[in-house]
Amino acid sequence: MMETKPINNKTLLKDSLVLHLNTQGGNSIALNGTYRSKVQYDLRSYINFANDETIEYVTLSMPYAVITNSNYIVNEYNNILIFTYAGSTSTTVIPEGNYTITSFITQIQSTAIPTNYFVMSYSAVTNKITITSTPTYQSLFPGSTWGFNTGSTCDYIFGFSGTTQTTGSSLTLPRSMNFLPIPRFIIHCNLLNNGLMLTNNSNVGACDILASIPNVAKLNSQIIYENYGGEFLLKSLDVNTSIIISITDDNNNLINFNGISSYFVLRFNIFRHSIERPVSFQKLVSSVNGKVKNIAEDENLILAE
Repeated sequence: MMETKPINNKTLLKDSLVLHLNTQGGNSIALNGTYRSKVQYDLRSYINFANDETIEYVTLSMPYAVITNSNYIVNEYNNILIFTYAGSTSTTVIPEGNYTITSFITQIQSTAIPTNYFVMSYSAVTNKITITSTPTYQSLFPGSTWGFNTGSTCDYIFGFSGTTQTTGSSLTLPRSMNFLPIPRFIIHCNLLNNGLMLTNNSNVGACDILASIPNVAKLNSQIIYENYGGEFLLKSLDVNTSIIISITDDNNNLINFNGISSYFVLRFNIFRHSIERPVSFQKLVSSVNGKVKNIAEDENLILAE
């Protein structure tokens, strides 16, 4: 086995490089269009660490970020409703947007569930939905199975899970309706390989997490994040690729910010064996004065000619 030499921080000097970035597009390439949640920065000329022999290792952190809460509660990842009744199955794509419970029920009743057969009601006490079949349905299709099918992606916000059906006259969904915003935004950086994000006790493939930002802001407002503690080791000093920053939910789905930009700071802490001593102010002034004198002498020679 190859021997490795431990790093002694006491013998190293810390240098820093701070990048102030945003997802507006001026200094970045938007890889997912108006979503503005996956951007690429070609900054290899600034972070060419591999060619610097004074560097022992480099860490990366995100000390500051402003994230917009402009994403929709009902989005492309949770807008499918599959409903079975009278021996047939219908699939409805719910328009994306921010709904109240009342407006969501109105939307479902107008598009997914026939109102001549079913009526939806909501309990403010339990925060649960109850669907009742009408006398018309009961007389036409007595004892038939009706309800929601597996494959519905809106089950998490609607209050059910998988196949939830009945042969009776009413069906109360087992869970409360959930119209809370995404609980946190996960920031990924392709330069890292430092951990795992687990969902339902399984790895969803995120080992490049730079920050986890709690969503504590109202809809259509901004989240200001500050974290001056955590920093992560770069997986390689040979940064031969552009920096890619991605913002996802807990299921690794890229957030759709609907064209609104985010802003953040990346800090590279560079630990070196040695740092070149800065030129003293006196020497800097002398150097400038010397250059000015040489320029003046050159101009006098030109005038003399």
